Amino acid sequence: MAEKIKGTYEIHVGNYDWGCSVDRALITLEEPVFSVDPAGFSVTERKMITDQDSEDHPLMEASFPRKVEDVWLCDEEGERVEEPSRRICLSLHVSPEEGTPLASRRAALDLPDEDEERAMFEMTAEILSGH
Repeated sequence: MAEKIKGTYEIHVGNYDWGCSVDRALITLEEPVFSVDPAGFSVTERKMITDQDSEDHPLMEASFPRKVEDVWLCDEEGERVEEPSRRICLSLHVSPEEGTPLASRRAALDLPDEDEERAMFEMTAEILSGH
């Protein structure tokens, strides 16, 4: 069972040929850590997506695993540090199919205003047992 990391995070959204993707997450923990290992992290992205199988294309909540490519202890700017830190930077794999923080082309779908509140993007990071 994974141990949940307690803290806050900020995401970095990079611009790519196919559009934007969340390529890094800067996590600020309650307590400092001494070392980190990319294999020791599990990241899940939860967001609203367009249901392409439905004729009216409603928004629906979906979760996707994200591949952690690298992880390092860092300062408040995300720069690597060698000493223990409360901050961890996760570098995440991106592609045209994964990582976009956008819910959909809501304006093109002419969705009602109440769906604006559902246009969320959230990530969960866990330390896997044994790491």
